[in-house]
Amino acid sequence: MTAAAKITAAHLERSAVVYVRQSTAQQVLLHAESTRLHYGLVTRAQAYGWASERMLVIDDDLGNH
Repeated sequence: MTAAAKITAAHLERSAVVYVRQSTAQQVLLHAESTRLHYGLVTRAQAYGWASERMLVIDDDLGNH
């Protein structure tokens, strides 16, 4: 069974949260691919059926630790 087949209407009623995190500004610069892949999870969740209004992206502390 594929991942998409396991997602039910009950799942899609919940929020999809993507937490994008790199600890330091240097990591943001050196690991841009990782950051890009994190943001890509938003597109993936939408492809699985999550509505945009159910998406929450948390990235306000990106590189601030």
